[in-house]
Amino acid sequence: MKNSIANGLTLIVSFLIAGPLFAQTPFKGPLPVPAPKGAPKEIDRSRVGYMGARLVEDEVKGVVVADVLPNSPAASAGLQRDDVVTAVAGQEVKTAQGAIDIVQRHKPGEILEVKVRRGDTATALKILLTTLPAPVPAMNPLSVDLLQQLQAFQNEITRLQDETVRLGKLQGGGKTETTPQAFLGFSLDGAAKDSKVETVLSNSPADKAGLRPNDVITKVGEHPINNADDLSDAVQSMRPGYETTLQIQRGEEMVSARVVFGRRPL
Repeated sequence: MKNSIANGLTLIVSFLIAGPLFAQTPFKGPLPVPAPKGAPKEIDRSRVGYMGARLVEDEVKGVVVADVLPNSPAASAGLQRDDVVTAVAGQEVKTAQGAIDIVQRHKPGEILEVKVRRGDTATALKILLTTLPAPVPAMNPLSVDLLQQLQAFQNEITRLQDETVRLGKLQGGGKTETTPQAFLGFSLDGAAKDSKVETVLSNSPADKAGLRPNDVITKVGEHPINNADDLSDAVQSMRPGYETTLQIQRGEEMVSARVVFGRRPL
């Protein structure tokens, strides 16, 4: 969820400031379009090539395509997100800035060969450069105020998410954002001291396993459950697709149910 919020804010900011050809740093105010090495301060945009992609640097993979703008030269040539760029115009690239410098040394109308690695396949794309778009003028105070409100909103969402996970009210989660997150699909009664189920999402893994409101979960696999924190820890130790048994107290009856963990929605 944190990742989704951050991505949404980045997209909004990109539209507000019409950022550079390749963005490498978080937004901290209006950013100028990077100039080719040795170029004068004022860029003659009619002489600067443009692809329409954003690159980032990965310590393991190298220079990776993070985004491809719709209807851009890069999109028309078939460049895809997560492609690993290995060379531009016959020159090996090791940094995103290096790719910027090569592209902007070429003029609109030139065809640039970009070599990429897509999975286990090496591909060479021919990209017809167009003119570098003009930047939007510096943001007015209203835009700055909007960004401040968006940042405050993100901070509040993050705080609420952390608090919800801590209380164990929403079941699911994982250790890191890159780890697939297990999901059952129910909430707990916040007023109860034990792990009493309050609601069950329709068609969720918990629903398919037969879990009901007012059930008290006493065990997940080999993990004994005494309270919401125990249940949250047990779920976080699981992975999507893992199957285990839930021990449930249903009124005066003890029942068991087989459940297959789903993947937590983003």
